[in-house]
This record gives sequence, structure tokens and C-alpha cells, in this order.
Amino acid sequence: MKKQIRKQPLVLLVILCLSYPFLSKGQPTSDKFLKSSISSISSNDFYTSLEEALKEPNEVFYLDLSNQNLESLSPKIGNLINLIILKLNKNQLIQLPQELHNLENLENIELDYNPYLDFAQAFSVLKSLPKLKKLSLTNNQISELPAEIALISRLSSLNLYMNNLQGLPEELTKLQNLEELYLQSNQLEHLPNSIGQLKNLELIDLFFNRIRELPESFANLETLRMLNLGHNAITNLPLNFSQLNQLQYLYLGMNPIIDYKETFEILSKLPQLKILNLANNDMHKISSSIGLLDNLQELYLDRNSLKEIPVEICKLEKLRVLSLANNLIKNLPDDFGRLIRLQKLDLGHNPYLHVEKIILPLSELMHLVDLDLSATRLQVIDDNFPKLRFLKYLNLSQNGLKGINSKIAQMTELRKVNLSQNMINLLPPELSNCTFLEEINLQNNPLSEAAKTQLSSWLQKVSISY
Repeated sequence: MKKQIRKQPLVLLVILCLSYPFLSKGQPTSDKFLKSSISSISSNDFYTSLEEALKEPNEVFYLDLSNQNLESLSPKIGNLINLIILKLNKNQLIQLPQELHNLENLENIELDYNPYLDFAQAFSVLKSLPKLKKLSLTNNQISELPAEIALISRLSSLNLYMNNLQGLPEELTKLQNLEELYLQSNQLEHLPNSIGQLKNLELIDLFFNRIRELPESFANLETLRMLNLGHNAITNLPLNFSQLNQLQYLYLGMNPIIDYKETFEILSKLPQLKILNLANNDMHKISSSIGLLDNLQELYLDRNSLKEIPVEICKLEKLRVLSLANNLIKNLPDDFGRLIRLQKLDLGHNPYLHVEKIILPLSELMHLVDLDLSATRLQVIDDNFPKLRFLKYLNLSQNGLKGINSKIAQMTELRKVNLSQNMINLLPPELSNCTFLEEINLQNNPLSEAAKTQLSSWLQKVSISY
């Protein structure tokens, strides 16, 4: 079958198919991986049937034969000499036909969910494809990656997500063009010392493994920009970790036994580090050495057991995003207003937070765009509530609010306000002064039908959820 779809959605579909994102808050995807080289595919070139594709073989660029219970692939596929993307996911393939050698323009192949495939044989076939750059082998129950993987020397992206790998072959490091390596959700306990030979590696995802330490050679990955070490058993980073001069993003969440004092001192020597995620680490206290990370732009400390925030965090004057959600925080440092570049602050689900005591430092965050104070036992929005001129997104849900002070309308840039799960029975008409307001969530509030009708008349262009 040949699918007729518009060009723009197809490009988006291709992007989604080729991308494997980090799936947690503060875990961005690789921008390079998202910039598909297949954007020139037109709406008439997308096929889901080999039989239909063979009717005009030179016009086929994208073929998706996923979920068709295939035990073998017809040798006729070799006639599709202009094929760029081939998806064979969720089949029962045992081997790949030698005729795949003819696909000289193939750049991407997906073989996810093919647990019976002879991967050594498959790699021997794929080695002859001169343009093959991206290979996906997720969910295949692979316990040992065949050494033949080294034969596909032009690979720039290899996805081995959700397998049973306990180690990696030394031959993997022969993939000198490799830029992105996805190893999430395996059983890796260590990496080969030769990992440092992957001189072009920019991204490595090791989330949800059993790694306790990184080899010394890891510091030789001079081009590494993104590293996901979440959900492992890391205790320390090697001292030479600070040699990763291009590292911009580091996810260390769910490593509860790591020594953070020493870690912060090492990370402070990374000149390009901009995003650090330390969520879900059962941290009870933050070392004052966090103040050394003065190049950070995003810091995620949510879902820990923090009771206080050290004043040294106020030295991170380049911070734009700070998440402190789901902790036990009572107050913020007096100098918190020094974070003048802060645009997004999440304090939600801190049930012991003394909101009335943080009003002053919040008021000094004049560039704040997004503020979350949900589930903080906030009961009153009075005249003292900070007037944040540029605020666009405000979350006050799951509190005990009975009403909203009219002064909130002074925040004229507001776009979306979440007031759900409160005790609100009336809102001030001054909200109509917020001319950019798009959405208000009022679900689970005791508003009368009359109040709803009145509110709808005031805010006719606003989407209101009751």
C-alpha cells in the first residue's frame, strides 16, 4: 500500500521514527539526530507494501514493513535502488537477504523487535551499504553483540535500547564514525576500556544499567556533548572526567550513592556544562560546592529529600531553569533574587514551603516566565504576591485557595493559569485585563453555575476547564 500524506507531516513522522529521545524531564534529545537527512521525501514516496513498491521501484524512498509477521524478506527488495529508509520492526525475521547489497542509497534501517534474527549474518549483509548511517536494534533480547558490528564502519548512530547486554565487544570501538550510541535499559555493569577510542562520539545514553564506575579512558571522548548515566549505581566519577571539555548535558538522576561533594568539584571544571539533572537521588543535603558550577543554565534537583537550599546556589547566575519540585523545602536563601536570568522555577509539591517567606526573593526574579507553586499548601493570594511582569505560565493547583486577589491581573503577560483542585468559588473580573490569557484550569473547584457563566462572559476568548 502506498500512503498519501502531506509533506510536512511526513517529515515529522520521519523525525519521530529516527529519533530516540531521552525520556525524562531535563533529558533533551540530540538536535543532530532530529535533523533528518530524509526531509526531501515527498508525500508520494511512502510505502507499507513491498508488492506495491515494486510496481514503481525507482520511486520508492521510504518502506515500512513493520508488524507483518515476516519470517523472511523477499530478495526482490534489492530492486528498490533509491530506498533511503527501511523499517522492518516487529517481525519474525531470521536472516536478511544478500540482495540488500543493491540498496546503495539506504541510510536508515530499523530491525526492532526481531528476536530470532541472526545478527552476525545481518551485519555481514549490511556492511556493504555505503550510505548506511543509522541502525536500530531495540527490544531484540540481544545478550551479546556480535563482533561483526564492526563491519558496518560508516554508522553514525546505533540504537541498542532494551536488550540484555551485559558487556560490549571491543570491536564496537572500530566504529570510528559513530556519533550517537543508545544503550538504555540493558544489564551493563561496565564499559570496555577501549570506549575512549570512539573519537567522534557526541551522545551516549546509558540509562537504566548497572554501571558502578566509568573507565579512565572515558575522558578521551573529546567530542562528547550529551551523557545519560541515570539509574545506575555510580559512586564516583573518574578524576579525569573534567577533560570532557565539550560536555554540555549530564544526567545523573537515580544514582543515590554518588559522592556529590567530590562530583561537583569535578563538574566545576567542565567549561561547557549547561544542563545537569540530579533528580531522584534521595539527596538530603546539597553540598556547598554546587556553587562552583557557575556555567549551568538548567539544574534539576526534583524528587529528592531536600529540606534546605544552600546559599551557594545563588552563585549560579546563568541559571534559566531550576526544578526543586517534590522535596521538603521550607524556605529559599535570602540571596535567591541574584538568579536574575531565571525563567522557569518549579517549587511544586513542597508541602512544608513557607510561601509567605519567599515572596520577596521571588519578586526579584523579573525575567521569570514559568512558576510552579502547586501543592505547597498555599491558601491566600493577597497583595503581597509577587508581580512578575513577564510571567506567562502559573501553576497554583492542589492548594487550599478560596479566591484570587485582583492584583494578579497586573501580570498582563499571563498565558496559562492552573487553579485546579482548590476551593475557589469566585474569580476577580480584572482577569479580563490579561489580554494574552489563553487557558485557565478550574477543575475540581466549587464554582456555581452562575459564577461559571459570569466568568465565561468576562473571558470570552479564553479556554476555561471546569
